[in-house]
Amino acid sequence: MRTGGSGHGRVCWIYCTRIHQQKPSWISRQTVALKVQFTLYSPAPHLFSSVSLITEQRPDGALLHSVKVQSVKVLHTPALWDHVTMVCKVSLLTVTLVCYACFIHHSTMIMEVVSLLQTQHRGHVDVSAVANWEQVRDRNNEFL
Repeated sequence: MRTGGSGHGRVCWIYCTRIHQQKPSWISRQTVALKVQFTLYSPAPHLFSSVSLITEQRPDGALLHSVKVQSVKVLHTPALWDHVTMVCKVSLLTVTLVCYACFIHHSTMIMEVVSLLQTQHRGHVDVSAVANWEQVRDRNNEFL
């Protein structure tokens, strides 16, 4: 099971040797499925691949085989486009956080005005800040 020169096959060989050192009856007539999983690494593109080989025995005795390979590039050398994408994502996140902060501030202002209106029946309550906020928001909604 060793592969020539690269050394990657040793892991599989050691793993298979450890399986054979277990009880000889680790697979028997009652076994209905066998799954083998291993990970491969390809150094040139820095690509990791997870391989799953599954064999299942149906009740009628037929064997079903399936293979699943998933690859991911873990070590990535950033290019200019990656930096542009990152700047766009950070900008979008910043705008979103500012919008949420504005909505929270607006809600707080309205709750304070409502509280003042409920407690000060005859006193003067300044609602100019909330009115200005509403006008700015309405202008922005018209623009969008």
